[in-house]
Amino acid sequence: MFDINTQIQESDHAVAQSVRFLRNTASRVFGSIFSSTKISETMTEIQKREPSFTQISFVKMCHHKVLPNVIEAFYRADLNILEDWCSTVAYSKISADIKQFIQTGHRFVSTVLDITEPDVSISYINHCIGFC
Repeated sequence: MFDINTQIQESDHAVAQSVRFLRNTASRVFGSIFSSTKISETMTEIQKREPSFTQISFVKMCHHKVLPNVIEAFYRADLNILEDWCSTVAYSKISADIKQFIQTGHRFVSTVLDITEPDVSISYINHCIGFC
């Protein structure tokens, strides 16, 4: 059986490529159905701590409050507001970039016209010591 699997993996034949494609697709589909993903783990943990949490209300809050404030503060180079809204790690990265940008004599000139719906499919649990 191992020999056949190796031959299929290494073959450039159209049938072997089809078999690989079907096997990979099936493993992705059934693997994602039966195994936990980062987003499912994150949502489970959030719901344990905040039972009234809904993803829809979270996306609306991000869309109408968090993103406009953070983006506007970034373009104004307002480090105090960024420090209030961002985690320590995110703030240190953003503030370093802003300080370097300002030191080189550049200035921010920008206007935010629209913010599309935030994508929460790339969420994860940020384990922090103390406050994040």
